[in-house]
Amino acid sequence: MNGLLRVTFVALLSGASVTAVALDMENFTVDGDATFVWDDNESQAQWERDQVEDRSLIVGAQLGYGHLLSQTSMLTGSVFAEQKIMDKVGQLDRTSLGLKGAYRWQPSSAFTAPTIEFNIAWQDDNYGDEARDSGVLTSQLFVTRRLTDRITGTAGLQYRSRDSSGSVWDLDDARIFLNVDYGISDALATYFTYSYIQGDSSSSAQRSYCNGAAATDILPLINVATEIEADEAFNEYHCGDWLAYRLDAHSHTAVLGANYGFSHSFSADLSFLYADVISDDDADISYQRHMIRASLLKRF
Repeated sequence: MNGLLRVTFVALLSGASVTAVALDMENFTVDGDATFVWDDNESQAQWERDQVEDRSLIVGAQLGYGHLLSQTSMLTGSVFAEQKIMDKVGQLDRTSLGLKGAYRWQPSSAFTAPTIEFNIAWQDDNYGDEARDSGVLTSQLFVTRRLTDRITGTAGLQYRSRDSSGSVWDLDDARIFLNVDYGISDALATYFTYSYIQGDSSSSAQRSYCNGAAATDILPLINVATEIEADEAFNEYHCGDWLAYRLDAHSHTAVLGANYGFSHSFSADLSFLYADVISDDDADISYQRHMIRASLLKRF
């Protein structure tokens, strides 16, 4: 854990205890998590030669506060910090600080009554590669409803806007998602999430190889790109000459996972993600991505 994250984490914990003098401590939550990620295509590249497999560790902390507005609605707010440490591509190390607010409403107390939530979050992402430094605004509207005593369904919309120092990583997209949770036991639950995403996507590719030879098949990628710039993160990692490009695309993603609760405040989560990203301008321009995430989550 780097110094910034450590200081931020201590500040979150200190803030919880100090602020609780004036406000009801039961309304506060302090959460921490650690996640190991394996990614077979960190570069989000079309050609297999450009696909960089990497691993990372993500450590996060969050201080939240909830306030009941009525018997059927509440407001929540949180501040959070996160550090991502890459195994190979050090320029993709990331430190994030952010804020999130949410309004939640349940029209009745019936067992199958839906819960409606709107939330909005902003975070500042700082990478080893300065061109990727970004401010990210995300908002969601979703409905969650119990379908049976074991099955819960969620459907929602998301909008995300990333304003970066580099032009390629100025990204805007909209997402529709469906999620189903199935409780196997009091401790174990499985879940499946499908998402359809429409908007900007970024990708990286080698313009020339380590031996100096030029890539002869990169022109179709350049033709569909809306922005192009040198990719210093992969130029630092690899001996080839890399460029990054942005394209208009649509994506299908699927996540299958399981969560096991060791207690009411400590759990483990394991999930697998598959993503298929396809250019809107040329269906032959696409890339696939597979990720495995293993997390430990703790509420203090």
